[in-house]
Amino acid sequence: RLKNGVTDAGINLALDILFLDSQAAITGWVIGLIDSSGFTAVDPSDTMASHTGWTEFQQYSEANRVTWGPVAAASKAISNTTPAAFNINAGGAE
Repeated sequence: RLKNGVTDAGINLALDILFLDSQAAITGWVIGLIDSSGFTAVDPSDTMASHTGWTEFQQYSEANRVTWGPVAAASKAISNTTPAAFNINAGGAE
């Protein structure tokens, strides 16, 4: 038996379509932080409306979550156009 596989080009294409194709891409991506206080797990079915294993860490000075703007995929990875930086203004659990 052979395992399923995807080529690097296939992964890059999938990432480009998902994040950059103007017809298919989801726009308005943001970065959020998870507070480790009370953290148990991230579940694949979690949504922002329902995530019982964790809470969002919000002790930063930005008015909104930091935005994420992808660039073209390469080497099976995709990156942000600029660093997604949070200015933490209160301690959180580690």
